[in-house]
Amino acid sequence: MNKVYHPINKVISFLFLLFPFLLITGPAIPDIFISLSAIYCLFLCIYYKKYIEIKYSFFLILFLFYFSIVLSSILSNYQLFSLESSVPYIRFIFFSILIMILIKDNNIYFKDYIFLIILIAVILVTLDTLTQFFFRTEIFGNRIDPDQNRLTGPFRDDERIVGSYLSKFIFIAFGYLLYYFKNSKFIFLSFIFLLIVYICIFLTGERMAFISTTFGIFLLLCFNLRYLKFFILTIIFTTIISLFVITNNELVKNRMLNTTLQVMGFNYEDGKIVKYENNFLDSHYGAHYLTAYEIFKDNITFGSGPKTFRIVCADDKYSNLPSKNIHIRCSTHPHNYYLQILSDAGIISLVLFLTGFILFIIYLIKSLNFNNPLHNCTFITFLLFLWPFQSTGSIFNNWYGVYLFYYMGIFFILISEKKEN
Repeated sequence: MNKVYHPINKVISFLFLLFPFLLITGPAIPDIFISLSAIYCLFLCIYYKKYIEIKYSFFLILFLFYFSIVLSSILSNYQLFSLESSVPYIRFIFFSILIMILIKDNNIYFKDYIFLIILIAVILVTLDTLTQFFFRTEIFGNRIDPDQNRLTGPFRDDERIVGSYLSKFIFIAFGYLLYYFKNSKFIFLSFIFLLIVYICIFLTGERMAFISTTFGIFLLLCFNLRYLKFFILTIIFTTIISLFVITNNELVKNRMLNTTLQVMGFNYEDGKIVKYENNFLDSHYGAHYLTAYEIFKDNITFGSGPKTFRIVCADDKYSNLPSKNIHIRCSTHPHNYYLQILSDAGIISLVLFLTGFILFIIYLIKSLNFNNPLHNCTFITFLLFLWPFQSTGSIFNNWYGVYLFYYMGIFFILISEKKEN
């Protein structure tokens, strides 16, 4: 297969390198970049016959998933509205295929620096967010919203996602440091970094980001047992600092302790955790999940159509479900990838989605070097992103689609470097 050397490759490589910083600007710029990359990929596939990469089994299944969600939109009662979400989704798949093509042709420039850039981005966002916590305003002038009292870091005031951002990059950056300082007396710096970012995620008040990061740290132990004492110290110091913050900061206490306990059916009273009269289904998440499941039961094969949960949920038939918060059951999405695919696109789409990414995970297990901390930390990041038992954003949203297929591009870089070595 002839290699293609094109000036556009340098531009794409440079923007891919800066992607962690592009994400901070909001979803628009990354989405434009991915859309243009997808068009360029299609050009390479047709003009230079680079379609061989599409023949990977996981890509073929993901294309079937794409066609299934488009069909779901066509069959929906809200065709045009739903097609706005489903039709452009193919750009994410072509974006990851493009990265594979460029890597195979040795046309990914700066790939040795991609993990360093991720590390720098995480450090800068963490410092900016901590500045906002201590001084109520961050470097670019974003102040803490007095109504929400949530940290935003360098993101816009209406985007309280800085904890989510850090949780999606913390382990890749940590893995890079762990690999860089391997067999070095400075290995402890990796865990100081992990501790500071971990605490920063806690301070943002984003519960799911903190929980998934905690879960990820325990998963890391499975691959890096030789650093057991450092992990234990990190967890101990994080626990001590978190308890100190909860004791002295009512806002963090309410967000991270009281609200979390209430969602799970408990309450914090007089220094004790007691059983609350409500259960999880009575929370707003429970109301979303129940509604999504009922919509799925009414539309088992192809769902109600991507992006239509926000419309269908208002139907009176869903107003009597067993949740005390069923009156707030409606949202833009049900806050769980898998329930969203079920309710929006049906069982066929979910099976295709799961099959595609299970095949990709099998491909990674065969291709990665799990003795390399950068490889196993990135793998864990990907598993956490796809973990089914968590509240999430919309799987059809630009923001989450960008992360999912950006990770795939990162894996292709890791695999190519393993083969070179």
